[in-house]
Amino acid sequence: MKAWEDSLQFIVLATWCCLIYRYHQEKTLISVDFDSLKTLEGNQSYFEFSPITLPILKSTTFEELLSNIQQKVKENKVFTKSNQQSNVGFINSHLVNIDALGNKLNFDLLLCTNCKKDYKKDSYQFQLFYDDNLFEHKTINRIISHFKVLLASIIDNPQQCIDKLPLLTKSEKYKLLHELNQTERKHLTDKCIHQLIEEQVEKNPEQIAVIFEDEQLTYRELNQKANQLANYLQKSGIIPGDFIGLFLEPSLTRIIGLLAILKVGGIYLPLDPNYPLARLRFMIEDSQISILLTQESLHYKSYIKSLRTINLDTDWNEIAQEYSNNIVANIAENNLAYIIYTSGSTGLPKGVLIDHKSLSHHCQNIIDNNHLNIKDRILQFASFSFDFSLEQILPTLGVGGSLILVNAKNLTIFNLNKIIIDLGLTIVNFPPSYLTQWLEFIDKNEFKHSLNQLRLVISGGEALPLNTVKKWNLSPLKNISLINAYGPTEATITAITFPLPKNTNFIKSCKTIPIGRPLPNRTTYILDAQQNPVPIGVSGELYIGGEGLACGYLNQLELSKEKFIDNPFGTGKLYKTGDLVRYLTDGNIEFLGRIDNQVKIRGFRVELGEVETILSQHFQVREAKVMIREDKHNNQRLVAYIINDLGKISPSDRSHEIREYLKKRLPNYMIPSAFIFLETFPLTPNGKIDYAAFPEPDFSTLQSNYVSPKTPTEEIITNI
Repeated sequence: MKAWEDSLQFIVLATWCCLIYRYHQEKTLISVDFDSLKTLEGNQSYFEFSPITLPILKSTTFEELLSNIQQKVKENKVFTKSNQQSNVGFINSHLVNIDALGNKLNFDLLLCTNCKKDYKKDSYQFQLFYDDNLFEHKTINRIISHFKVLLASIIDNPQQCIDKLPLLTKSEKYKLLHELNQTERKHLTDKCIHQLIEEQVEKNPEQIAVIFEDEQLTYRELNQKANQLANYLQKSGIIPGDFIGLFLEPSLTRIIGLLAILKVGGIYLPLDPNYPLARLRFMIEDSQISILLTQESLHYKSYIKSLRTINLDTDWNEIAQEYSNNIVANIAENNLAYIIYTSGSTGLPKGVLIDHKSLSHHCQNIIDNNHLNIKDRILQFASFSFDFSLEQILPTLGVGGSLILVNAKNLTIFNLNKIIIDLGLTIVNFPPSYLTQWLEFIDKNEFKHSLNQLRLVISGGEALPLNTVKKWNLSPLKNISLINAYGPTEATITAITFPLPKNTNFIKSCKTIPIGRPLPNRTTYILDAQQNPVPIGVSGELYIGGEGLACGYLNQLELSKEKFIDNPFGTGKLYKTGDLVRYLTDGNIEFLGRIDNQVKIRGFRVELGEVETILSQHFQVREAKVMIREDKHNNQRLVAYIINDLGKISPSDRSHEIREYLKKRLPNYMIPSAFIFLETFPLTPNGKIDYAAFPEPDFSTLQSNYVSPKTPTEEIITNI
């Protein structure tokens, strides 16, 4: 019986280690004590803990894990005599009641068990102690449920790989896979988006459709010109499925060209004149476009000997001779509508393919979700090479609203604010970086005219900083609706949204701003490395399914197979976003960073987003970005870029102040080696942060902040 009891305590410990591993998908590090209660002078009791480090592979079975643990405990018992510990612990004690002692032990989580069988109750005693500053009671209840499910599945099949052992209760699995994905909604129509715009032409032909500087077009004028160009393209031999490039400076002609391409069934390829020549050439050659719509002044930038071009400025007199009636083109819903090139890990951009059905249904979602109507005047701010531009253009025209074009390249915050006021804009959409600058401008200036006509601000393309939302709640805009939008190009622009509550108490309890829940007919799954659903509160990779998924990448079949996988929980495909997220208890999704944003500094794992979050909580830090840089010895260092009003304080003094602040909140290896203060972050033409444009630090004047672990406990904690 004694041998059986000794084996049982190892089984319980191995199950606890397995659970912690499944939560973190990293080395499991636990401090262990097996009934070694000691008494010091003064009758003060303590346990002798042995920290165990368990590297676990995907193929590790529970039996192998159990054997490893037994060996590790035996090894540690020989030489470890320390009352120090990691933040996760395990005690097997024959004490009748360890409550009083357990609460004094400094653990985040501590599992205590008495593996001596109680024959009267035919059961064993388990107690879970936890830090109530870190865990809510309902979270602990979930942990206990997971432990029970895991233990039961281990008893049934101890030879199973631990990554495949069931973890979730039936009710939790149903909630994650089904309840949170009940997003079905019937669309009003299966017509293409250009056909919905044509309906608006019939309803409100004299309504202003597009404004750019001192020019404007009514719906009738816009449709006539787009039809003339579409007819011209048809006569030029363009058929549905041909790639057509649009290479123009900001102008009304951009909108005419876009609609004409959709009407004729072409696949729209936006080409930004601000892009480097080599990138433009790659996109043109990779897509093998049938024709390029451009202007005379840009001809040199796109010149390829065999490329057919139409100059929409110098050739327009000829184009204007075509019929202006709506054309007939045999366009099926699964025909491709557009291709957007995004950055690729190989250094070459990859072309994302979206069909007409996905585009039309997404536009209808946006019209419904944002309550768009004919009275709306909506800003078109995003670069044409960025898919968000389509979300700003097409739903606006599909509902009969007015689209306001701007040239964002030369647009100052002052001029932008003037446009919003003078033209009575009702909806604007900015990346968080630009939104932050706008809020700071509003805070520093007084205006004779208010922004009362503005009813909705959308921010997407990057993580929305908590500090930006705090600024929002203190600004004159606080009563305007604010939406945090999330979506990869591969899922047709926006897939998930979070309308910010106007109750400021919400912000007080937040550490980050959630990205929210999926739009209608979209589904989301958060999975571990083995594509198992992870519990609520546990981080995993975001997978997106349902409507709106891209048809893959142009000319990259293997990458398409890798990123668009068969849905293991239903029909269709899932897109692997590469984004690290988790479910919050209310069902909203929290963005944590990129999976590839987890870096290692001198062997220690660092989530850059975590350092940025802690930095941003300092009262003198408006925004912060943390990057990896190499010094002259090729050693990787953390560098923090901070937007901060230094005032009269020197950069070195402010750096010291922030470093001391971080020392109280982060391990030494997570504290940046350098702090660089900027007035603003550099931005790309899309308005996103331009990480390549940040200044290089001068490490020669700096001392390293790194301090190596001095004890087994420090080594354990730094690897958690």
